[in-house]
Amino acid sequence: MYLSKIQCSSIFDYTRVAYFNLDYVVNGSHISVYDYERNCEISDIFPSFHDYGAAGAVDLRVKNDRVIDAYDYKTATDMEVTCNGRNVSLFDYKAGRYFEYQLG
Repeated sequence: MYLSKIQCSSIFDYTRVAYFNLDYVVNGSHISVYDYERNCEISDIFPSFHDYGAAGAVDLRVKNDRVIDAYDYKTATDMEVTCNGRNVSLFDYKAGRYFEYQLG
């Protein structure tokens, strides 16, 4: 999968015009991300993740090399994540809008 090949330590959120730092470890199918803004971990075995900061779960389904469908159980929200280089576009079906990010 395309995203698994990218190394990054920060994300720029164009909506909020702000950088956010993170650390992540990939060990086979187990992925662990530490979100410094929220001081919490998001981790589990792909394709399901537990967000310890929001006390919720997210399932992912790879559509192709650059597109992932996601479902957030806590908010009952479907999303589509599209990767183009270091740019990530997330369409939130519940909000009916795009959120844009750049991996740093």
